[in-house]
Amino acid sequence: MQPRQAGSGFGDSGHGNGRDVNAMDPHPEPAVVATFPDRGEAEVVAAKLLGAGLDAVVVDEVEGGSLPVDTEPGVVVAVPASEAEAARAVLGDPAS
Repeated sequence: MQPRQAGSGFGDSGHGNGRDVNAMDPHPEPAVVATFPDRGEAEVVAAKLLGAGLDAVVVDEVEGGSLPVDTEPGVVVAVPASEAEAARAVLGDPAS
């Protein structure tokens, strides 16, 4: 089994938790479970979710520069909507 990397995308058949997400839905609806001002923290959270057997991607919408701009959404960690509750539980989010 090949190791998964954060940002590899949803539905990677044969990787991660062993489920073939493509068999269910080739384009699962994403759910944002965390937002950060920089990519470093987002990568750590995505790795934690991947380690828990969940699909996770890092979406970096920051255009550039070292300081976040109010109009930029930041760097988000997203999971398939069907895994959002489990992801929030792994992260200890009280909203789960």
